[in-house]
Amino acid sequence: MKYLLDTAVWCHMTMDKHLVPVRLLDLVEAEPEIGLASVSILEAAILHCIGKLSVKGSLADFFAAGLARKIKVIEISAAVAIETNALPDEFHGDPFDRTVAATARAFRLVPITTDAQIRDHAGLDAVEYYPFKPLRHPV
Repeated sequence: MKYLLDTAVWCHMTMDKHLVPVRLLDLVEAEPEIGLASVSILEAAILHCIGKLSVKGSLADFFAAGLARKIKVIEISAAVAIETNALPDEFHGDPFDRTVAATARAFRLVPITTDAQIRDHAGLDAVEYYPFKPLRHPV
């Protein structure tokens, strides 16, 4: 496993693949397994609950689609928790983003993200990034 999807990218790939650049879709397609931090599942559920993530069908349908193909959920571990504290001082305090970045660091994965702070301040050797303007796009 080489890549870790952040929450927004996972949501885009699950419901609106056209939002993801073709070069990144090709990277993902070429891999047998793609990582997803378990906290991304919780974040998506919370965003759905507060009306910031609209999914087609039920949340259960969204999760079934999003977790069906080659997604390997990576649970929070002591190594991930330690890495959340090792993030650079300038990294923002959003606990979901911190955990996604820490998961990438702990497992030496390349995150695929729309988050410029993960790209710029997570202390990672490599990041695959694409800008996405809206704060939350209904998928």
